[in-house]
Amino acid sequence: MKRSSTLQDIPKFINTAVSPAGLFVSITSNSISHVMRTTKGKEKLLALAQYSSELYKLTMFDYLKANKIQEWPIKVKNFHEIEKSMKNGRKLMRVLMFFDELNVIEKIWTTNRTLDFVKILRILAHFASTVYYILDNLVWLADIGIISKFISTANIRWKDTKDISCIARCILQFTIDFITAIRTNKHIKAATDILQENSTKVIHEKDEKYQKLVENLIDCRRELRFKKIDIIVTILRFLMLAKALNFPWTKGMSHIFVAICGVCSNSLSIFNILIAEPVVRIEAKQAPESKDKKLNLIS
Repeated sequence: MKRSSTLQDIPKFINTAVSPAGLFVSITSNSISHVMRTTKGKEKLLALAQYSSELYKLTMFDYLKANKIQEWPIKVKNFHEIEKSMKNGRKLMRVLMFFDELNVIEKIWTTNRTLDFVKILRILAHFASTVYYILDNLVWLADIGIISKFISTANIRWKDTKDISCIARCILQFTIDFITAIRTNKHIKAATDILQENSTKVIHEKDEKYQKLVENLIDCRRELRFKKIDIIVTILRFLMLAKALNFPWTKGMSHIFVAICGVCSNSLSIFNILIAEPVVRIEAKQAPESKDKKLNLIS
């Protein structure tokens, strides 16, 4: 005989069924809200939709060509329209993004006035991004017939200058990430060596030296993971840019591969935005066998 549910069973039902679903909905909504909070996050979502639609369209082109189908199916037409819409949406998103780059340059300059090689490269990279976004707006306005495609005073094509600034940005960003990854890896190795020498030592809350060392090790490992992702994203973007500029060594590169690079790079960028907040913290808890507080790593 089937047992009927009572009011006393409601909390149990909520804990077993509704709670996991509610947790999933909460995490998903918070993640989307976190990405949508910035212009960069919105632009990356549109870029992911654009390259995903382009990838589907290009793969279907091969199928249509192999089967000698002349007319596009309705799904291919829909994805083609989605691709165009997302591309235009990205143009609108990037209209004022050069202000964000100028703001970053100001923060880099005012945070620490001491200049080093990496800091100079960061300023140059964000300056190149500023030039890129400004010229991208001018090229877009020229394409829709509002202004001329040429700078009258210097007789330089805006698009060529935009492409040069984009290449400079990629090269500078790759150099920054590579140098930062090497430096971070050295810090990790130094901290690990010190901790291995004291591997049997119990780290208490009062041991400020080892506490800071553990915190620094966790931060460095996390930063190194981010830098590895940034390096991969920069390489993928450079491959896409090289194909767009028709570099000689990209003749054998298919458009499907470029679309895959776009999907992967924007997916990784969104992933970086999602986990930008600290996911590791150090918390002091009361140990049951001792009155001293010990450090517990919580991830």
